[in-house]
Amino acid sequence: RGSRIDWIGCSESWEVRIAQILRNSREGRTPSDHFPVTAVLRPKMESHQGTLRVLSYNIHHGVGTDGKYDLGRIAKILRAWDPDLVALQEVDQETSRSLAMDQAAMLAEWTGLQYQFFKAIDFDSGYYGQVILSRLPMSQAETILLPNEGSKEQRIAGEVVATFGGRSIRFLTTHFDHTDQNLRLRQADVLAKRCMSMDQPVILAGDMNATPDSPVMARLGEVWEVDEGDTEATFPSAKSSKRIDYILVRERDGWSEVGSRSIAEPTASDHHPILRVLRFR
Repeated sequence: RGSRIDWIGCSESWEVRIAQILRNSREGRTPSDHFPVTAVLRPKMESHQGTLRVLSYNIHHGVGTDGKYDLGRIAKILRAWDPDLVALQEVDQETSRSLAMDQAAMLAEWTGLQYQFFKAIDFDSGYYGQVILSRLPMSQAETILLPNEGSKEQRIAGEVVATFGGRSIRFLTTHFDHTDQNLRLRQADVLAKRCMSMDQPVILAGDMNATPDSPVMARLGEVWEVDEGDTEATFPSAKSSKRIDYILVRERDGWSEVGSRSIAEPTASDHHPILRVLRFR
């Protein structure tokens, strides 16, 4: 409750991406008599102006290929790549296997982004689903149930409306079934029909469990741009052999691509994160 006496200052040549005071405590105790001040900066450059940085990552509930549960290294990756919008799949909320952590809230705190959790199923004394993190204002969050078969895991898409450059854009995260191509095709069909005629720009990101030349991606390609020749692998992360993770835009929405990549991170999850940098034409 005291005065503010700790600061981070920067000249106008820097863009402030995140700035916050971390008021962490445990059982009423703090690690110091000051709260830490943190900021994420990047140089103001013409190439950055008007760009939207979109990242998608299946985080495997924070368990890496080394078998260790470490949500902190997921947060470190997210901060390093400085996204504006993030689609996360396989996220736990207060499950026993994840030490009862609210992973969405923790990642939001550690990255300085807003969050929205979308529950897919009840699981292990908690919940399991997907998350959208955003630097942009978000509204109209909705969970979309996708087709599933009997006892198969309920698959979903999470959708928000975000404001970017004075426009409203729809951003979706999804995770299709991994066992049955026909089921994946039906799940893709639901999203394709939903988003085909939307007036706002629509970005679809997630783990489709389908390769670029599959019928599933062909169906999504009727609405979004899918490059069948793009073979940059995303899974498995330790020795990637196939691409099953995507960030998709519609051609008519007027995006141009500044750059895209699969991020070579072999340990934090069994998938690579992917990044796409976009700008309106």
